[in-house]
Amino acid sequence: RRSTMGSSLRCQEPAPKHDQNDITWGILGCGRVSADFCEAFRNVSNGKIVACAASRSRRRAVAFGQRYGILAKRCYGSYEELCSDEAVQVIYIATMHSFHKEHALMALKAGKHVLIEKPMGMSADEAKVIIVAARQRGLFLMEGVWTRCFPAVREARRLLARGAIGRVTSVFADYGKRVPPHRRTDPVLGRGATTDMGIYPIASAAMAFGGLGLPSRVAAAGVLDQKTRIDVAASVSLVYGDRETASIHYSKLANTPEETRYVGTEGVITLNPGHCPTNLTIETNTPDGCGRRL
Repeated sequence: RRSTMGSSLRCQEPAPKHDQNDITWGILGCGRVSADFCEAFRNVSNGKIVACAASRSRRRAVAFGQRYGILAKRCYGSYEELCSDEAVQVIYIATMHSFHKEHALMALKAGKHVLIEKPMGMSADEAKVIIVAARQRGLFLMEGVWTRCFPAVREARRLLARGAIGRVTSVFADYGKRVPPHRRTDPVLGRGATTDMGIYPIASAAMAFGGLGLPSRVAAAGVLDQKTRIDVAASVSLVYGDRETASIHYSKLANTPEETRYVGTEGVITLNPGHCPTNLTIETNTPDGCGRRL
């Protein structure tokens, strides 16, 4: 069976109607990623974006709010004001990576639930601090890795769980996109290839082998930009359990095929493009060893 699935950021249908029981959202950071989130949010029927904040100027927040039906009085020039707004239940955070911990803790301390763009923090230690803060307050916290929510990925997870390709032994995943040197940014802001792109193939491996715990062995080789010293590409091998392996590659130097393959004892599941898959293909083994596409 070949399954083709897709999603679009722009909804062609009338906007959903809202009522007083809607979950209310605030947008912390008014950049491009937040704009993409708000476009996708047009499809949401049980939530409403009611506030936003831009740290550089209130004028920027107002301009952003006008695009998404946010009242001017709830377009703030500081993140503290947004977190203090009692009308907001959940805060979506899409600031630069190096500020994620600071802004997540600000929202959690204000009693807000949080959806934070990947990566949750600049290190495992930062992520742990955020998780502890959420648990102490009984608040919802989620890292915004959108790939997990695509219909094709949900179907792949279902197929893996039912053993459609037998025992998964290997995962192969890549994600590369050429980024001009002048846009590789300051490493202090945390925009290296690992946090920008590597998180997607790593998450693909975790989807198949997460039940086995953390990798028992990790081997990696990478490349740093000569000027900024930021990581721009890497190839990583992971070993899980007794005989499960994952081979991943990510790069800011060139576009790659961007494909994720789950190889099992009885077949192969392929997803593409890897970080926002709209296509799923499953091939099962045949007695002659040639394979059969379903």
